[in-house]
Amino acid sequence: MTDKNNYSDYVNLNHVTDDTLTASAKWPNGFRSWMETHHEIVGTITNERLSDNPRGLVNEIQEAHGSAAFYGVAEKLTDEFETLHIGRKWDGEFFDEVDEFVCGKLNIK
Repeated sequence: MTDKNNYSDYVNLNHVTDDTLTASAKWPNGFRSWMETHHEIVGTITNERLSDNPRGLVNEIQEAHGSAAFYGVAEKLTDEFETLHIGRKWDGEFFDEVDEFVCGKLNIK
């Protein structure tokens, strides 16, 4: 069992995306992979936010910082997932792994 994550690990209200990064540095598996991962992560966060009783860090982030904080959260989680899986060829397990990753990071299992 891992330690609980803290929402401040994911929220940086002064977050600025550095557009000068090269595509290979920003998107280690290519933009398409990053975009697909980001879409799935945003979906998981959104589903939890819109539930009757949001749990874990989703609830904490919403209460402390509001909806706008999730833009940076989703981007950071996407970057982390993509970096963990550089060069991986998916064989049907992508959606489950993204969901497990996000739920674990945001304590919403």
